[in-house]
This record gives sequence, structure tokens and C-alpha cells, in this order.
Amino acid sequence: MGAAVFSQNTEEKKQLTISGTLLSQKDLVSDEKILLYEGDNAISSTVSNDLGFFEFELEYDKLYNIVIGSENYKMKWLTIGTKIPKADRANNHIANIIVNIDPRQENVKYTIIKKLAQK
Repeated sequence: MGAAVFSQNTEEKKQLTISGTLLSQKDLVSDEKILLYEGDNAISSTVSNDLGFFEFELEYDKLYNIVIGSENYKMKWLTIGTKIPKADRANNHIANIIVNIDPRQENVKYTIIKKLAQK
């Protein structure tokens, strides 16, 4: 009878994955731009697909901000920290989040938010 041989991957992965789904009032939100910031610098962007799905690859030991907001939705900021002990980095790290965004209301000025989004 043969013995099963298992090997553990001890090679440190360089990145981890964060994925999410955008919802607004329980409806999926497609074609919404999502920005990824490291500090004050926008380093990546994506657009939610037909199922509201988006995804970013992040580096370890950093602090990121995910910014969502447009003419149709109020701005939402999410802060993501990626500090994971080096001994655990050989494992796959995937975070799945659900983000609820609120529609903008009529007759409300959003000029301050617009200036932040254009940064």
C-alpha cells in the first residue's frame, strides 16, 4: 500500500487578493469605478462588472484605501491593512467583501466630495 506524500509550499507569496461586490439598496452595481490608493497616490483602478464584482492584488505590509463614488453614488472609503506575519505568507490570502453604497440624493451639493475624488 502506497503512502500519500504531501508537501507544503513554504515560498512567500508577494501579493494577496481582495475582491468585492458592490450593492446599492440590495441591487448589484455594475460599471462603477473603484480606485485603489496607497497614501495619497492612486495606484490602480478598476470597474465593477455586471455582477458588481471587483478585485485588486495588494502587496504585504501596506495600508491601502479603496475609494468608490461617482455622480450616481455617495463616496465610500475602505481602509485595508495587509500586515500578515511572514510565516503565514505561503498560504493564499483572499479577502471577499460586500460593499453597500448609497445613491446620491437630488438637490444635495457634493462639491467637497467631488474635489476629493479628483485628487
